[in-house]
Amino acid sequence: MPKTGKLTLSKPELFDQIEIAALAVSLEPLGGSPNGSPTTVLYTSKLVTL
Repeated sequence: MPKTGKLTLSKPELFDQIEIAALAVSLEPLGGSPNGSPTTVLYTSKLVTL
Protein backbone atom coordinates (compact mmCIF):
# COMPACT_ATOMS: atom_id res chain seq x y z
CA MET A 1 0.00 0.00 0.00
CA PRO A 2 1.25 3.48 -0.72
CA LYS A 3 2.15 5.68 2.24
CA THR A 4 -0.13 8.43 0.86
CA GLY A 5 -2.88 8.67 -1.74
CA LYS A 6 -4.88 5.80 -3.20
CA LEU A 7 -4.10 2.41 -4.67
CA THR A 8 -6.53 0.58 -6.94
CA LEU A 9 -5.97 -3.09 -7.73
CA SER A 10 -7.94 -5.13 -10.23
CA LYS A 11 -9.04 -8.64 -9.31
CA PRO A 12 -6.65 -11.23 -10.78
CA GLU A 13 -8.27 -13.75 -13.17
CA LEU A 14 -6.96 -16.54 -10.92
CA PHE A 15 -9.55 -15.53 -8.31
CA ASP A 16 -12.31 -16.84 -10.62
CA GLN A 17 -10.56 -20.23 -10.87
CA ILE A 18 -9.97 -21.01 -7.19
CA GLU A 19 -12.14 -20.93 -4.07
CA ILE A 20 -11.09 -18.19 -1.67
CA ALA A 21 -12.73 -18.10 1.75
CA ALA A 22 -11.24 -14.95 3.26
CA LEU A 23 -9.31 -11.76 2.67
CA ALA A 24 -6.35 -10.84 4.87
CA VAL A 25 -4.41 -7.58 5.10
CA SER A 26 -0.91 -7.86 6.51
CA LEU A 27 1.98 -5.56 7.33
CA GLU A 28 5.14 -6.64 5.52
CA PRO A 29 8.74 -5.42 5.52
CA LEU A 30 9.95 -3.48 2.48
CA GLY A 31 10.34 -5.94 -0.37
CA GLY A 32 7.56 -8.21 0.88
CA SER A 33 7.32 -11.25 3.09
CA PRO A 34 10.67 -12.99 3.57
CA ASN A 35 9.11 -16.46 3.41
CA GLY A 36 5.88 -16.01 1.42
CA SER A 37 3.62 -16.14 4.48
CA PRO A 38 2.00 -13.09 6.09
CA THR A 39 4.32 -11.38 8.58
CA THR A 40 1.90 -9.36 10.74
CA VAL A 41 -1.83 -9.87 10.01
CA LEU A 42 -3.74 -6.62 10.56
CA TYR A 43 -7.24 -7.61 9.39
CA THR A 44 -9.15 -10.64 8.09
CA SER A 45 -12.65 -10.86 6.68
CA LYS A 46 -14.91 -13.29 4.88
CA LEU A 47 -15.32 -12.44 1.22
CA VAL A 48 -18.67 -11.06 0.06
CA THR A 49 -20.06 -10.28 -3.38
CA LEU A 50 -21.13 -6.66 -3.85
